[in-house]
Amino acid sequence: MKAIIFNNYLNHINGAIIDCIEYYLCILEQTKDIKLLILNYNPIFKEILIDLINDRYELKDLDFEKNIIGITKSELIRMKFNRLLITDYGTIVKTRGLILTKDFNSKILILSDLHTDKPEFTIDKSLYPKGCITYYGEMPFVYKDIQYNHKFLFSKFKKLTRIDNAVFVHSPKNNDYKFMESYKILFKNKKIIYKTDNHKKHLFELFDTFLYHHADKWFDPRPRLMHECSFYKKNIHYVNKPNCIDGSYYRFMDLKVNGLKDRYLTKDDEIVKQFIEE
Repeated sequence: MKAIIFNNYLNHINGAIIDCIEYYLCILEQTKDIKLLILNYNPIFKEILIDLINDRYELKDLDFEKNIIGITKSELIRMKFNRLLITDYGTIVKTRGLILTKDFNSKILILSDLHTDKPEFTIDKSLYPKGCITYYGEMPFVYKDIQYNHKFLFSKFKKLTRIDNAVFVHSPKNNDYKFMESYKILFKNKKIIYKTDNHKKHLFELFDTFLYHHADKWFDPRPRLMHECSFYKKNIHYVNKPNCIDGSYYRFMDLKVNGLKDRYLTKDDEIVKQFIEE
């Protein structure tokens, strides 16, 4: 079996599940031999995923629903994989020791995430044949076997039909918005929208300006929104007064220097190719 697996530990949308979706859709466009497996599955969460996919991406007649499959741990341990992709630490911690490979040519590919330098959030390579497990990492603070630029499925992003005069504010793990007082003049006459855990339909049509305000409440491993906003040509303000050198810092600096270069997820991506090549 070829699959991408995600542990639904929050029951809402976050960057890790969007990563899963985009790699799944990119691979599915090339081969029907791919599954998106959801551990800790429930029908409501699948509906949320399907709504999100239909809202964000232009997929024409791509049949993506039938290969999104909910599984239990008891079902997982009966599966054997010749290709498996894991995109976040929350999935690793719940699946380590349960994943079986098909043969000596099987591959488990991991996008290094927060905590993947700690034993409890890694898959023990000694339990598998040499070369079976490969960690692909972007950030300097993660364990990695291969330096890898995370990609985005920009080619399938829907075109915007309108853009509202508003600011979308993201301050990770911070519910104290007193800091917005200091932006009154900068964002005068603009509507303010705050990021929530719920998916907002037509999100990128709702604002023309993005504010990432770092309150040092969360070490952000690899935020997506800055690059997505860059694709849609939003005004981006990155404020990091605590000078926390996390994924948001590296993503913003990379965006300033390289823009969206080497960020487009396509069939030629080195991870995707391993799922579509026989």
